[in-house]
Amino acid sequence: MSNVVLMYTGNVCSTPMIEYAHLVENVYVPVKEHFDFQRVLEVSPDESSVSKDFADILKTLYARESNVILEQDSLVKMRDGQPIPSVEQKPHMLFKWRSFPSDLPDTQKISEVFAENDVHPLIMLRKSLSHQAIKVFLSEKVYGGRHQQFKARAMSKEDYEAYLAEQDKISITADADDILEIRAIARNFMNRTLKMIEDTQFYFGHAGTPSLLFAEDVFSPLIQVNRFNKALTRLMGDDVAKLGAQSQTRLRKGGLEVSHCANAEEVLKNPKLRDFEAKYQEAAAKLDNLFPAK
Repeated sequence: MSNVVLMYTGNVCSTPMIEYAHLVENVYVPVKEHFDFQRVLEVSPDESSVSKDFADILKTLYARESNVILEQDSLVKMRDGQPIPSVEQKPHMLFKWRSFPSDLPDTQKISEVFAENDVHPLIMLRKSLSHQAIKVFLSEKVYGGRHQQFKARAMSKEDYEAYLAEQDKISITADADDILEIRAIARNFMNRTLKMIEDTQFYFGHAGTPSLLFAEDVFSPLIQVNRFNKALTRLMGDDVAKLGAQSQTRLRKGGLEVSHCANAEEVLKNPKLRDFEAKYQEAAAKLDNLFPAK
């Protein structure tokens, strides 16, 4: 038996990670984004009690009992209308969580539940902060939003093919103002990542060094099934079931790539952007990479 929590900031393939884990026979994925702070606040009276309320929700979760969140229609549907699976049915558990602010009242109660159930944190990041910032900038500039994978999954086959064909024609040259915007996106991701790592160490102090999974080590951009299985095995043990090569979700490649930026090399040489990248890489190097560079 193993319990893992995936820590994330956004745009790091956390959704495909848990959606494919949901297809693994002996892994229980109880929620999607339902444990994020604002979602838990929907079932908690106010911020002064949200940490205690969430700790109580976690206690029932790890006891494989129901609670107010797990009985939401979308999550009942996610488990095909079946009861909460027992440890015997699904001994491994994985869900993603954007941690609560650690200075809220009673956050230690959340830490205590994670410690009592020997929960290990997995941090998902992109390999390059700068590349992530450029891709987000391009998607926002061209499409008006950064979460294109969700838009793509809703398209018909014909519309999706047209969408990809249109992307082949896109080439954006970043001007001085654009580079400032890319730097701002990178700074935001860097700060959020550093805070996430700090919060992860707070909430999972019992677990030692958090594990790290770079999104590109499993998704490039679509899933590499063998690498996915290796990642789960390293996290959960040899008894975790293997995902079949034919396993499918409705996920599709969505946004633009660094190659769509005509002067990407120039952008990447920006001194401030390189400084942000260095701080990001320094923080990532202190984590326990599931696929360390050889």
